[in-house]
Amino acid sequence: MKKSSLIFALSLWLWGSEMEFIISYKAKMQDDILVGEDYKVSEVIDSKGIRGIKDGDYQLFKICNIIPRDYEGVEDEASFIKKVLKTQRELVLDCLYSSGVKIYDEVTSKDLQAKSRTIFSIPPKRVIAKYENGVVNLGILEEKKK
Repeated sequence: MKKSSLIFALSLWLWGSEMEFIISYKAKMQDDILVGEDYKVSEVIDSKGIRGIKDGDYQLFKICNIIPRDYEGVEDEASFIKKVLKTQRELVLDCLYSSGVKIYDEVTSKDLQAKSRTIFSIPPKRVIAKYENGVVNLGILEEKKK
């Protein structure tokens, strides 16, 4: 992302109400069969990311747009955004892939039989989400290197 467009995007983020979440994902495969996965969306207690952007400790790594499906019965914006992040998992994960993933792969063989175990994970990432004009804007935060 160009520096000027990143500054413009950052200025848009600082105006308006946004919510901060921590999102993580882990999938485990044994012998090429998915045996478990864990996708977590958690609200933060201390908004280090929002405050960190203003203080210069965090930077906006990437912005993705998620167009939510119809959701009825959602009372407030906060629960709506959280519901979108939980139900639109594939779109959220596509956005997070560029921020770094970890893959652990182990293959053992015994008596001409191979067994494999693979763990794919996206470490916990701080994100800022804001609902505006029918779109949830998702900004991935990255801690600045000192």
